Amino acid sequence: MAIPAESALLAHLSLDTPDGLTLNGDAAITTGGLGKFGEALTLDGTGDWADVGADNPVTGGAMRTVSAWVFQVAPPTVTNKVATVIGIGTNSTTPGGQKWDFEIDNALGGIEIGGGGGRNAGTGLTEAELTGSWILLISTLPVASGTVGDVKTYWNGALTNATTGTKVIDTVGTKFDLGISANGPLASQPQYLNGRIDDVAIWNEALSTDEIKGLYDVGNSSELAYTASNFDQLKQLHDAASGSATLGSVEWTYATGLTGPAGLTGGSGSFTLVLDATAGTGLTGALAVEQPFTITSIAAVGGGVWELTLIGPAGVTCEFRSSTTLTFTPGTLVENLTQGNPSSDPGTIGGPNNSQVAANVSGNATVRMTLAGSPSDFVRAQTVP
Repeated sequence: MAIPAESALLAHLSLDTPDGLTLNGDAAITTGGLGKFGEALTLDGTGDWADVGADNPVTGGAMRTVSAWVFQVAPPTVTNKVATVIGIGTNSTTPGGQKWDFEIDNALGGIEIGGGGGRNAGTGLTEAELTGSWILLISTLPVASGTVGDVKTYWNGALTNATTGTKVIDTVGTKFDLGISANGPLASQPQYLNGRIDDVAIWNEALSTDEIKGLYDVGNSSELAYTASNFDQLKQLHDAASGSATLGSVEWTYATGLTGPAGLTGGSGSFTLVLDATAGTGLTGALAVEQPFTITSIAAVGGGVWELTLIGPAGVTCEFRSSTTLTFTPGTLVENLTQGNPSSDPGTIGGPNNSQVAANVSGNATVRMTLAGSPSDFVRAQTVP
């Protein structure tokens, strides 16, 4: 059973509800599925912003990745035409580098980071590419204690052009806001965003260019529509370099010897996700095999014993696999099954070490197992291979 690598994801905001947010002005959470995934934070660009209500998750000169899906309705009308998506840290020009304003610069045509007394300004994108549709914006600091010139910015999975700079990154303070600069609402340039923000994520490492392409592809896929949190589960599997994981209806397996560019290819339930094009490693995905047995109820009997009722094909034999991760192939076989009342409970216990139960002629079975924790969290029923 593969154990995924430790996650580097510090914060993930689905923005499907206002929970934990302080909404200012006319800021609100949409209704009716107007986000990239479900709902989103909506702002009108005239004094709207949201305080996340949590400490800035990445400070000092730590490596980082900051990501968000953004739908800019219209650029600001102010002279610099800068709209901030995420503002963390504290604004200061002396010594500078103490904030991390993640911004759309509509005048220069790019994604940028404002560090306080210095900025990494992206160029080369048109206003049409920055407005009127959902776009994935990502910024990374790939070296610890780097400068704004070390920052990399990405638009829809692709690295963008950026200027150089020498101001050292040293993000401080507890501020963590959406839709406004760390300058604050009373500053001369709050840099409000007119649009919607969804699926904000911050990692304490710099995702690679190949991983960022994968994050964009799985999020933009109509079949998958994976959030940053979903992608992080795939990244953990790839970092562990072994095993399988099931997300929704797709089972992903670590793979080597892959060819082609980074990102997602395939469809109709069969996918290849290259996360390191140089090494040729990534994941292959396929629709998970439907299991004909359904656990219909779980009840605690006491002493670590749980009683499960299930339904499936009449006369077919079932076994149980447990896993403390997303991995169920093969998982751990649950043994020493019993029946609470053999004279009346449906199904028949048998197999190696009493690890199997056969449904009765009506397709019903009841079985008991001893586990540390509820089987609803980490057990599934399946036909015997």
